[in-house]
Amino acid sequence: MTQTLFRLFLLTILCGGVFTTILRPASALEHDTVYERVMKTKTLRCGYADWSPFIVIDPNTGAVTGAMVDIVEEMGKRLDIKIEWTASVGWGDITTAANSSKIDLFCNTVWTDKAQLQNMSLTRPVYYSPTYAFARADDKRFDNNYAAINDAKTKIVGIDGDTGYITMQKYFPKATMVALPSTSQTAELPLNLGANKADIFLSDISFVDEYNKTNPGKIKRVAGKPLFIMNEVFVTRAGEQQLMNVLDTVLQSLINEGFIADTLKKYEVNSSFAPESDVKLPEKLYQ
Repeated sequence: MTQTLFRLFLLTILCGGVFTTILRPASALEHDTVYERVMKTKTLRCGYADWSPFIVIDPNTGAVTGAMVDIVEEMGKRLDIKIEWTASVGWGDITTAANSSKIDLFCNTVWTDKAQLQNMSLTRPVYYSPTYAFARADDKRFDNNYAAINDAKTKIVGIDGDTGYITMQKYFPKATMVALPSTSQTAELPLNLGANKADIFLSDISFVDEYNKTNPGKIKRVAGKPLFIMNEVFVTRAGEQQLMNVLDTVLQSLINEGFIADTLKKYEVNSSFAPESDVKLPEKLYQ
């Protein structure tokens, strides 16, 4: 009798273990967290997209350079991990690339929106960018008048799924939205204005300054005051807070030491701003 009860007891434990395994989420069985994978391989796989001067993709070699390359590579050195520039990702495909494990981190910064806040893991802001509406140089309808954009006759161009497109759609609901495919490159935004397919797009000044170097006098800011001040953050799939905590710690060191500010200055990014250091040291330390 005792042996029978003992066997039943063992069977209950074994079955319970089987049922527990069956009931575990599929995601828990299929892969480690991004943090665990990065620590095991000592490699961080970066996704990226063209946004000069932060990320510049050489059209012939595919090599990437720019301010964000310097910043991310420095983060890798401090964590003793290799940075692998794995995949060029469309601005509207960032969430899909991260959630499918195609990349570990999107290594351009992105502007935050509600969808990203709810469905992705985000770092602290790496820097801040005032953003403006841009129009054709000869189009005076919107001069110093953002409210004039909110009209059905106005065509706003953006990349489908990208924060810029979503933001403009929200704040100018009466305007006509022109959605480029999610895989489009940002260079197509001013091209749509030049071809009279659209009237307005949203951007920071740095990108437009780069465009104007080879296309002077084509587009202009609608007004001197920015429409928004955007947080610029790194993102990956939801639930990866351990990885983001580690990256936040390194980023805070780079901010405190002035590395972010110096890198923006190196690439002549005069219209985006590094966060202030979280510690103010007394002047006597420098005397």
